[in-house]
Amino acid sequence: PASPPTTAPPQMEAGIVGAIAALSVLAACFIAAAVYVVCIRRRKARAVAPWLERFYSSTPDEVRAAAEGTACPFWFVKRKAVLAATKKRPLGTLQQLRRTQPDALVRKTLTREASYAASIAGEIAAVSHRWEDPKTPDTKGVQLEEMQNFLIEHPEIQLLWYDYFCMPQGKRTDEEKAEFEMMLPNINLLYLGATVLVLMDLSYLSRFWTQFEAWCSMQKCTTDGLVSAPEAERRAVIKCIHNAPPRERETLLVPARRRAVAQQEPSVEERRRTCQRRPCRLGAPPR
Repeated sequence: PASPPTTAPPQMEAGIVGAIAALSVLAACFIAAAVYVVCIRRRKARAVAPWLERFYSSTPDEVRAAAEGTACPFWFVKRKAVLAATKKRPLGTLQQLRRTQPDALVRKTLTREASYAASIAGEIAAVSHRWEDPKTPDTKGVQLEEMQNFLIEHPEIQLLWYDYFCMPQGKRTDEEKAEFEMMLPNINLLYLGATVLVLMDLSYLSRFWTQFEAWCSMQKCTTDGLVSAPEAERRAVIKCIHNAPPRERETLLVPARRRAVAQQEPSVEERRRTCQRRPCRLGAPPR
């Protein structure tokens, strides 16, 4: 005789049905979460895209002027954004700021005429500093604190240039590489015309770029070229940080003072001309 068909116990059937239902719910939740993430990313992409499009839209005239060194567009961080930053929530790289705080950035073209006349010094400040780590320049937030103190002491400064905030960092796209290569050769337009905040530690003078920036901040553009600016016309504000004692700032100021005094002294040729113009005494022939 044929054996009767075996059937699972009711408890087992209920368990299988429950497991299938639970898996169906989990799958539905996973699909819903994936759709939500995709929608959020698309929404953010649509929000950021116009900003990126505006940033990358350098005109041929701007590119040509940057290549000639007559003008160059730079990115600056607004005063309000710098003051609002904290050590726990610092400002990120330029790429990060474009995604998270696009309103904190301002694009402004600096011309050679404006920089040489130092007409931007009352509005723009550039920071000269040393990178404390290859990946981040401000490991402990000390530089951010000094920048904030500087802005509080100088309420006229509305825009701040700090390379970590204002130039593409790390892995760059082709567009970002082009921007970086356009701005880097024109850095002199910043340091020859803007107010310069020098954040000086004991290793500051061991870097070429920091010395170059500090030197530019103590120069004055004239029809005869660059000359050491008188103390009243220097655009450098020197702040000693970390382990640098206050007297360390003299290593920058003393050579500048000596050059300024040397420029005021007449040259040998000028002295000779002065002697030739002097009237003769007692009928002696002129020298």
